[in-house]
Amino acid sequence: MVEVEWEDTLTRHAWSSQDDLPTQAWQIHSVGYVTQDDERGLVVVEARGESGTTVSKDYGCATFIPRSAIHKVWELRRKR
Repeated sequence: MVEVEWEDTLTRHAWSSQDDLPTQAWQIHSVGYVTQDDERGLVVVEARGESGTTVSKDYGCATFIPRSAIHKVWELRRKR
């Protein structure tokens, strides 16, 4: 489990005046299980299924974060 701080694009889907236009990136924090970590980036998933259950897929809600967009990654540990 990790928390990833990363930078995403910010868009506005409407007619806008000059003052309403986006002028900076959006700072995002995502939390989840890492399923890929390589030179291209991270894939973080929100949920994992268990083999042998009635769920037909293994992962839910996946996000690919390009390496160039990542500011910081924290490994999260369970308190016991």
